[in-house]
Amino acid sequence: MDETKHLEALWQQVEDYGKTSIKLYKYQAINKLSDLISSLAVFITILIGVLFSILFASIALAYWVGYYVGKIYYGFIIIALMYIILSYTLYLLRNRLIKNMICNSLVELLQKK
Repeated sequence: MDETKHLEALWQQVEDYGKTSIKLYKYQAINKLSDLISSLAVFITILIGVLFSILFASIALAYWVGYYVGKIYYGFIIIALMYIILSYTLYLLRNRLIKNMICNSLVELLQKK
């Protein structure tokens, strides 16, 4: 009889430990997910600011180049060609530069305690 009570108490402790462990893993997953989402939100906000800055700087540069070339639309064509060349270069280097950088950042963020 005494053994049965000890076994029941032990079983209850094992159940409590299992439930507590599951709750802990849930909270850790929620913590990492919220950290990931907040980092992503900050990154997107900064990216939008940078993209608007690049947009307005590109327009100004196109007007400036067009002024010196003689026709404003030539400036826009030259800047567009510059972006096409830049985009193609980034496309060729996408795995080495962009993909590895993003993967490393995500792994580092998820492994952070």
